Amino acid sequence: MLQLRHPWADGTTHVAFTPTAFLERLAVLVPRPHVNLVLYHGLLAPLFVAQSRDRLVVYVDGFNLYYGAVKGTPYKWLDLQRYFTLLRPHDDIQQIRSSLPW
Repeated sequence: MLQLRHPWADGTTHVAFTPTAFLERLAVLVPRPHVNLVLYHGLLAPLFVAQSRDRLVVYVDGFNLYYGAVKGTPYKWLDLQRYFTLLRPHDDIQQIRSSLPW
């Protein structure tokens, strides 16, 4: 007979097992030999297949970009595709959207 530290929700305070039933339940808790006890998921999993690149959609506030990066320079245009490709080389840029009407 096994006395529980805290009563279960149904009020059970003791559990009785036959010796065989007790060993069966105890054997389930013992890890098998040569099995890692730490399992990795996601990026660290052994069968993880990396996606080629993260997909990215860029939204540009054109007025802030103009006044912050282009105004006062000899440049009138900024190649956004090349700019963001240099800025985020490991991402796959799907789309570039802007607040400017053109």
